[in-house]
Amino acid sequence: MDILSKILNYESRVFNEYTTKRQLMLSDLSCLNICTLDKDQINVFIHDLKCIIDPVKTSISEIDYYFTNKDFKKTDNLKHLEQLKTISLLYFLLNQSETDDTETPESDSDSDSDKSSESVSLSVSELASSSDV
Repeated sequence: MDILSKILNYESRVFNEYTTKRQLMLSDLSCLNICTLDKDQINVFIHDLKCIIDPVKTSISEIDYYFTNKDFKKTDNLKHLEQLKTISLLYFLLNQSETDDTETPESDSDSDSDKSSESVSLSVSELASSSDV
């Protein structure tokens, strides 16, 4: 199997999974009674949907970029990926050193900090694996 086939198969699997989950979300949204939510819940709801929709907007933008880079000489995307990896790693390291410096009994805020560190760590490893494709 050549590289183009692998990429197209990967894209197809991701798109199929996205389509399935989007359909589930839309059917769930049709059952949601927004009127029963308070202001904070509505803000969370809007934020959650924005987190789902914005990557699609980014993807559209990246497709446009692809068409402007048909000779594959522009490296803007690679630079942005490297910057994102660096920022994520820096955030993780700063958060880790902050946790090491404070050495206090574990509380709710400490466990939130640990979850945040784990999330950033996962994001960095996910970014690294996505750049392999």
